[in-house]
Amino acid sequence: MGRTSSSDAGTEGGTDWRFNTGLSKTRFEEIYSKGLIERGAHFTLRALPGEGQLGFSTAKKIGVIARRNRAKRRTREATKNLVIGNLDCIVSVSQKADGLPFEEMKTELGALFARMATRWEGASESS
Repeated sequence: MGRTSSSDAGTEGGTDWRFNTGLSKTRFEEIYSKGLIERGAHFTLRALPGEGQLGFSTAKKIGVIARRNRAKRRTREATKNLVIGNLDCIVSVSQKADGLPFEEMKTELGALFARMATRWEGASESS
């Protein structure tokens, strides 16, 4: 009666629906555990070489799921025009970012992405 089977529910194109970014759950966990880290006042950026995909995570301290989802949507919008090249990245949103003015979000995220790009360029030149 209009229900999807349990094997179809929650996935689209072989990716875990919770991240909604194109990153598989396995890839998300790999970046989270092994990626290079850049920290800012409100965000943490993790990255590994890949296909230029982007994922988001939020601190549970932000509050209920609706507030965490809002934080992810705002962060996704703030990263919209940032170039990540061939890096797969995860942006972690801290509790302090909740309610941060949008322009400040864009500025901090832009700086984090620039620092991460510089780190990976330096790593590839020294290899």
